[in-house]
Amino acid sequence: MAANEKEPKPDHEKYFYFVDGVKYDSDVPEMTAADIKARLPNAEPGDKLSIDGHGDDPDRLLNDTDMVDLRKDKGPVRLTLVPSASFGA
Repeated sequence: MAANEKEPKPDHEKYFYFVDGVKYDSDVPEMTAADIKARLPNAEPGDKLSIDGHGDDPDRLLNDTDMVDLRKDKGPVRLTLVPSASFGA
């Protein structure tokens, strides 16, 4: 590649997010919480995801149908897998 040539841009942007500190890539800018959990090797039925709040915003527990925007408006999305409570088990 000549010095004055620019590297070709990809056809679409890549997105990424973190779950429990592990980076995951995505080709789409939005995913449901259920889609994200389906990619996790240790997610069990009944587990939830918590999305880290930005600044003074509190962390928020997500339902499976909640959409997660992976565009980096305020930095990469960071999530935590929250195991389902099994009292008395």
